Amino acid sequence: MKSKRIGTLPATLMCGLLAAFLGAMAVKYMAVPAIALTPEENMNQANANKADVGRLVQLTIDLDILEKYYHPEVPGRKPLCVVKTESMPDDLSLTKFGEPVRFIPASQREKAPAACLELSSIQIQGDTASVEFAYDAEGIRGEVSFRRTGGEWRVENRKLHEG
Repeated sequence: MKSKRIGTLPATLMCGLLAAFLGAMAVKYMAVPAIALTPEENMNQANANKADVGRLVQLTIDLDILEKYYHPEVPGRKPLCVVKTESMPDDLSLTKFGEPVRFIPASQREKAPAACLELSSIQIQGDTASVEFAYDAEGIRGEVSFRRTGGEWRVENRKLHEG
């Protein structure tokens, strides 16, 4: 049996009835209507998030402010190493310097070479997103914010901290 969306009118009506019987405090706890997703909608949401994460990670590793720190001519820096966190899909396919990115599981981070880009936080909220990163080989940390416009993610702001 397919689940169906619960409309906002019944939830709003319920809030009103509860407020009338229980007082204004009921509205505080009932203000957001519930939405049930079908399995197909859940799958579409998961695929969208997977695609979004992949695109945001690729945009992050391609940031112009990071280019001077990668040093692909130095042994051990090519292909680019990225620490794979739980927020990244298993089948993520990224490239840098014309080669596939090499992933190191977060559980093996301490054994990994210092020249691994670590994405410590990937947050997506609607049409905005943010990524925090560190590249210990060069002693840098930073964050980048994104906005989705016209279906495409674009860098909105970026900050880099040395030391």
